[in-house]
Amino acid sequence: METIRILRRELAGKVPLIGFGGAPFTLAATWWKEKLEGLGKYKADDVYAPDVYAALMEKVTMMDMEYLNAQIRQAPRRSRSLTPGRRSLSRDYSRYVLPYTTKLINGLNRQNTPVIHFVKGAATMLDIVQQAGGDVMGLDWHVDLGKARDVLGSKVAVQGNLDPTVLFASKEIIEREVKRVLDENADRPGHIFNLGHGILPTVPPRTPSSWLSASTGCRRSRVMTARIADLEIQLTHQQRQVEELNELVYSQQQTLEVLTAELRQIKEQLQIVLPSPHERVRGRDAAPHY
Repeated sequence: METIRILRRELAGKVPLIGFGGAPFTLAATWWKEKLEGLGKYKADDVYAPDVYAALMEKVTMMDMEYLNAQIRQAPRRSRSLTPGRRSLSRDYSRYVLPYTTKLINGLNRQNTPVIHFVKGAATMLDIVQQAGGDVMGLDWHVDLGKARDVLGSKVAVQGNLDPTVLFASKEIIEREVKRVLDENADRPGHIFNLGHGILPTVPPRTPSSWLSASTGCRRSRVMTARIADLEIQLTHQQRQVEELNELVYSQQQTLEVLTAELRQIKEQLQIVLPSPHERVRGRDAAPHY
């Protein structure tokens, strides 16, 4: 918690601070020291001693909940829960993992703090993982971000998903891959650009700055391009309105000219039918007297 306090002081609210914690299954797997390529012992324990598995998962979930709530009290702007999900686990995710992750997320005193839920290898079960209730779905680099957004819908934001190994490549390749990820998102709102997993410890220290610069530059370019397109649309709309007003003014002028001509004709007809005042007086004087 002291680290969070230091970071909050140093960041001074300039950028969001993301808290972090392993999901219950992740922590239980670490305790059991099993490799996460399959359930192995977890299935055995659930089959032969389901009460043991359930009791452990309940304890881990409550401990995890207390830990993340303590982080939230230190006011991180976001909280992240990490759940491993290998392909061999996807079939059993709903049974062994989802109930406890859901309980964890529902038990957080969020205080308007969004929850980012990351499950590695979730490409084939995004709709199931979504049921855990996170505000943001973390995507690993194996997932097509655009297709994932189609599955998740517009109500769930996403985070990801640049391949971490790309950071070993040249600046040009990094920029190309950053652009690819942004293109897959297609400017849809609710996208937090990030790696598709943790940064590898052997990545050169200066490389992340290139990645961040590329991401920021691409986003700024896309925003400016979108803004220019929006302004062009507005300008076209204004020009169309001016043209319509000009047509209306021309039509009114035509109508005014017609009415003026009709009025002139009426006046001329009245002058022919009605004698002038002088003629009326002269006609009265000439009338015979009896």
